[in-house]
Amino acid sequence: MTPTPNAALSREALDRLADRFALPGKALALIGSHARGEAGPDSDVDLLLLVPDGAAEPAAGPQLVDGRLVVVSTASETTSATWFELPELVVQHVGGLRRLRVMRDPERKLAALRRRALDFRWTPELDRRADRWVGASLAGWAEEALRGLGGRQRDDLGRMLLARFGLSWGLSRLMLVHERLLPVSERAMLTALAEALGEGARWVALQRAAFGLTSAGLTPSLPEQVDAGLALYRDTATRVGRLLEPRERAIVEAVTARIASHLGS
Repeated sequence: MTPTPNAALSREALDRLADRFALPGKALALIGSHARGEAGPDSDVDLLLLVPDGAAEPAAGPQLVDGRLVVVSTASETTSATWFELPELVVQHVGGLRRLRVMRDPERKLAALRRRALDFRWTPELDRRADRWVGASLAGWAEEALRGLGGRQRDDLGRMLLARFGLSWGLSRLMLVHERLLPVSERAMLTALAEALGEGARWVALQRAAFGLTSAGLTPSLPEQVDAGLALYRDTATRVGRLLEPRERAIVEAVTARIASHLGS
C-alpha cells in the first residue's frame, strides 16, 4: 500500500500514545510501518513496551485509540535478548529493531537494543544454530506437505488451506534463516528472498505461486497453490538437504518421494 500524506502520526498523536502506554520507568518504542515511514491510512500502530525482568507485564494486544488500531507488544529484557540468540527470532526481529523509533527510554535500554541490532553480525555459533534449525524445521514442515497431499487427493478444502499457509510462510521463514536475511518487515520478506536467490530462480517462482501470486497477475487456484507449495518443499529440500541429520533426512526423503509421485517428475 502506498503511504498517503495523512498516514503518518503527528507529533501530538505520538505524545498522546506515549503518555497513555509508557508506564513509569518503562521503555516504549514505535515499531512497524509507522516507524519505517511506510504506513498507509489503514495501517495499525505497533508499539513495543520493554519491561525489566520480573516486573509485572501490563496487558498487551489491540486497542482502539483516537480511531486508530493500536497493537501493544510487551517484552522483558531477557526475552529481547533471545532476538539476537535464536536464528528464527533474529530474522524476525533484528531488521525491524534497526528502524524502531524511541518514544520513552528513561534508562536508554531501547537505544542499546537498537544499537545492538545495527551492530548485529552472524557469528560462527549463530551459523551453527541456524543450520541446525533449518534442518529440523524442514523435517517439521513435512507434516504440512502431507496435509497438502491429503487435501489434493481428497479435494479437501480445509486441508488445502492449512497446507498452503505452512508451505508458503513456513518455508519462506526457513529460507530467511538459511540465507541469513534480515528483512525489515514480513512484507519485505518476498523482496529480500528474490534478491538473495535471484528473480529468475525456480524457488522464487514457486514461492510466489504458493502465495497465490504470478507475474502475469493471474491468481492460481487453491489446488495450484498447494501444488506449488509441494514443489517448493521439494526444491527447498534440494537446497538445504546437506543440513539434515539422518532421522530428518529419512522423513524428508519419504515425503519428497510422495510429492514427486503426486506432481510427476
